[in-house]
Amino acid sequence: MEKPRLNTRLLSALHSVLLMQAADLRKAVGIARSTWYDITSKPDTITVQHLLAIANGLHIPVRRLFSTGQADVIGKRDDYVAEPYTDCYYLGEALRDDINNRHDATWTRAAEVAGMTYRHAQRSLSSETRTPVVRFLAVCEAFGIDPFTILVDPNPEPVPERKDRRNGTAVLREIAALREDVGRLGSAVASLSAKYDDLLARYDDLLGDHRALLGRFNDHVRDGYASVAADPLPQQGPDR
Repeated sequence: MEKPRLNTRLLSALHSVLLMQAADLRKAVGIARSTWYDITSKPDTITVQHLLAIANGLHIPVRRLFSTGQADVIGKRDDYVAEPYTDCYYLGEALRDDINNRHDATWTRAAEVAGMTYRHAQRSLSSETRTPVVRFLAVCEAFGIDPFTILVDPNPEPVPERKDRRNGTAVLREIAALREDVGRLGSAVASLSAKYDDLLARYDDLLGDHRALLGRFNDHVRDGYASVAADPLPQQGPDR
């Protein structure tokens, strides 16, 4: 089973995925503007506490804020928001008891993995102080602990889309729809190309007419100057 990791792309794009203004998001999750900026610009530094605030404030089961594949994928609003929703929570004491009662796990080792002192590691992983998600995941991985037994999400897993036996899987239906869209775009491009060619031909015709008219105008002007130069000067009368 692939280890879960934060979907940092999703955290950075929550406002566009949920179609909400940043101010409305901050109000829903109860996070200050400066902290929200740090979360969206550096999502890999988010704490468990803030992750739960986002999950419970926006009704996004906390599991859905993680990825397990090779790449972080961003879906649509309905892929994340759940109704009805049950609050998610962190069992810091359960993690502490797990480490205390296992022969293959010690707080000294946990502190090494977390990059902290013994006491600070205990307080952080017990959620007495800030618990960065990456630190929590690193300790879970080191000791083979399923992170979702500590970071608990009581909401049911989303039901996968049912396959249509007559037409294949949902993926095939999406491909067919995409092909139709591409076909329509191709027709639109062809139509625009024909209009462009017509406008270009008309422009060439207008440019030719303009040049011909300009030539006739210049000829007329030159003929006018020549006619004026050929006229004799008027005779002066006798002085009186």
